[in-house]
Amino acid sequence: MHIRKYIYLVLITLMLTNCSKFDSPSDLVDKSILFSDPDKKWENAAIGIEIREPRPQNPDRYSKVIINIPLEYFELTRNRGENTSSHIVTKSGANMILINGDDDYDNALLEEYGLSSEKNIKYKRYYEFLYGLPHSLKSDYVKELSNIEETNFNNQEAFALTAKLRKPIISNEWKIYFSKENHSILGLDVIHKDENKGETILFENYKYVSDVKIPLKHYWVNTKTKEELGTDLVVYDLFKKKELK
Repeated sequence: MHIRKYIYLVLITLMLTNCSKFDSPSDLVDKSILFSDPDKKWENAAIGIEIREPRPQNPDRYSKVIINIPLEYFELTRNRGENTSSHIVTKSGANMILINGDDDYDNALLEEYGLSSEKNIKYKRYYEFLYGLPHSLKSDYVKELSNIEETNFNNQEAFALTAKLRKPIISNEWKIYFSKENHSILGLDVIHKDENKGETILFENYKYVSDVKIPLKHYWVNTKTKEELGTDLVVYDLFKKKELK
């Protein structure tokens, strides 16, 4: 009995020691940034990527995304049947929707595709947050970082923290998992108030794009049922004009 108690205390001590090497959740994020951006290129980064985003209801969906950090410029172009829509948000306050590259179109198309200036802002927040990780954990999108813990994620030893967002990006709360080995982000859980809902995203295949590492694959599953929801694959660097794999 005494031996069991001793082993238990040792394990607890080791867990606390590992977690205590981070002064704060922000310290863990800084370690992750050292993995993805060792040369501190993010502040001047301009990322242009094409993402294949097949979904059961739209198996041929793709998105072309441009995120220019210093210019605070965002652009998304997505295929919609025979048309394409472009969504542009700029630092100066411009918020535009183009259909097939033109601002002269039938407004009925906006209703058909469910588009609006408010939707543009949601697109911007989503892509900047997800493809800006781990840097976006230190952005204005995040209200609070908390609860560093040791855990396992996708059969890998990991540290985890909780990010509470100022405005929802799918949800107001995300749980982020970091590799114990190199502090790269292994994936995340999107936390919903309804416990029957929730998405888990696995990050795979980190490669350099515009001098920073991003995962080329996001694999989505239902957190509870493990049902596959979709896979997002970054396949092309728009600025360097080369395939990514």
